[in-house]
Amino acid sequence: MSDRSQKIKINETVVNTFSYLKGNFSEDEFFSSSDKNLKLDVQNDEGIHLDSVRTLSNDDIKNICKKINSDVNEVIVNDLFDCEILNIKFEGEKTLNIKSYLDENSSSKIFNISCDKEDSHLYFYSEILGKGYQFNYLYNINIKSNSKITLIVFTNSEAKGFINVLGNCENAGNIEILFINVNKNSVYTNCNVYLNGEHSSSNVDVCYICSGDYKFDYNLTSSMVGKKTNATINGKGVLLENAKKIFRGTIDFRKGCVGSEGCENEEVIILSKKVKNQSLPLLLCKEKNVKGSHGFTANSMDLDKVFYLLSRGFSEKEAKGLILRGKFLNMLKEVKNQEIVDKFIELLMEAI
Repeated sequence: MSDRSQKIKINETVVNTFSYLKGNFSEDEFFSSSDKNLKLDVQNDEGIHLDSVRTLSNDDIKNICKKINSDVNEVIVNDLFDCEILNIKFEGEKTLNIKSYLDENSSSKIFNISCDKEDSHLYFYSEILGKGYQFNYLYNINIKSNSKITLIVFTNSEAKGFINVLGNCENAGNIEILFINVNKNSVYTNCNVYLNGEHSSSNVDVCYICSGDYKFDYNLTSSMVGKKTNATINGKGVLLENAKKIFRGTIDFRKGCVGSEGCENEEVIILSKKVKNQSLPLLLCKEKNVKGSHGFTANSMDLDKVFYLLSRGFSEKEAKGLILRGKFLNMLKEVKNQEIVDKFIELLMEAI
């Protein structure tokens, strides 16, 4: 692997913050993929059209990546040029579940997702599993007017990961994205949703358990373009052992997005003195008549609540588990795949 690796900059912020914060970008080793064809287990409703016809040229891929935050690193983009593309077209209300089974190699994949008709809704579960070395995924989403996609990316592998998401939304369209990350390796997530149409909306949530010596790195942007758009970015997670986490959230009010509203919040539960946490919320504004807000909290376990539950006959592990379950279940309520929810709660209980 070492002869094909190089250190690259990842997840650069849309605009630079103070350099002493050391949050403007990250660096890590990236390996060019040796296995372009992944083993996929696909379960879907009738009415979803799947094919691997190469509808995106290398220039298309490069242009897509340029729109994701402050541009995806060129090395990551080049790795996607020769990978397999899975085109996903849907109409009506449909469900698609794709499990990616990584082997010992590095793998890359593009999911090219689009509506065939207006007034459609797709629940798309992308489960990343296995013991591969590295994965590099790109999700390209295009939503028609009055349509919706709910994308849930569940990362539960032993591979280092690079996740890139671009969303484009027309009038009254809606994009909901939930990143559930319990990976036993570092993961770098780069996402930008463009609310181009009037009354379009998005909600990007991050839910994670980070432990060991791994790093979870998020760079999430909602670009408000159309009038009266609405966007939220929320993060909630647990840090244990020597884990590192950086959360870059940006609400970007573009010129012309009159009447738009954006909000971002993050809550971190810290269960070790050795963890390293960074949160960099940003509000960018080029329009006057808009509303934007952000907030961040970092806490350890609430010992008063633990003591109360202990007095009611619960063990310490049960008490902590109940408290943490309550924090995450609200964020997971949109996940109709109960196996994913159960697995997250199981790993949460193991972690404490």
